[in-house]
Amino acid sequence: MAASNSNGRGKDAFKAAGLPEEAQKALTGAFDALTGWREEIAQAAERNSSTVFDKMGTAAKAMGWPAELVDLTRQQMQQGSKMQLQMMDQVMDVWEQQIKAPGSPLPGMPAMPGMPDMPKFDNPFASMMGMGGMGSMPGMGGMGAMPGMP
Repeated sequence: MAASNSNGRGKDAFKAAGLPEEAQKALTGAFDALTGWREEIAQAAERNSSTVFDKMGTAAKAMGWPAELVDLTRQQMQQGSKMQLQMMDQVMDVWEQQIKAPGSPLPGMPAMPGMPDMPKFDNPFASMMGMGGMGSMPGMGGMGAMPGMP
């Protein structure tokens, strides 16, 4: 993968921030990996959406379901894909802000459009740490509930 990505984030920005070489390499790797993942998600959604929604339309018709059901499903799935890409962009934006202004308070992640119930964390890193790990997240169960765990 390239040392700098299409969003203008990369070696030059990290070097300009006066970061040590080791930190620059680590950040470049993280940003490149996240950018690559984001691009793969966007390409997969574009590549598969027509086929998936055509097949869903055929299945809905065979079941006697209204075409509106497929339209609504398509809209929701496309919005979900768009929000996933926006979330990845926002993570990179927060990290980039910290690189430009080290030691400053972490900015909050904006609320995701179309998801009013999603919590808005003032400090996403502290909020994740304060959750007490995966066991305390909704739907994940407590660690004690896992088989073989005390």
